[in-house]
Amino acid sequence: MGNRQNIIMKGQNSPPIYPPCEGAILGEVNIKLSQANPTIQRG
Repeated sequence: MGNRQNIIMKGQNSPPIYPPCEGAILGEVNIKLSQANPTIQRG
């Protein structure tokens, strides 16, 4: 899950290396996870 988290964070902080539609989905998932468990945000 560490690699997956890094990809999500990279999509928010820098130009995404994947299609924008996929980046938007990952961003929404990251937001939901962070709301459910704030520790997700910690790298």
